Amino acid sequence: MEVADKISAIIFTLVVISVVIYVVMGAYVVGPASGLKKGERIILSVGAMGILGIIVYAGSELLFHILF
Repeated sequence: MEVADKISAIIFTLVVISVVIYVVMGAYVVGPASGLKKGERIILSVGAMGILGIIVYAGSELLFHILF
């Protein structure tokens, strides 16, 4: 692997780690979703979709960077 490939892999790993930490800490701060109001559940689901979007984007960028 070239240095650029290693850097991309490290960045992707850090993004995934930060997302996992965000989700785990959010579970303790927000608590169970069943006790939330409808608006709070919408905000939480939009945040989760954003997290998944970031992971998919970072993964595809890493894949394209390594392949091409």
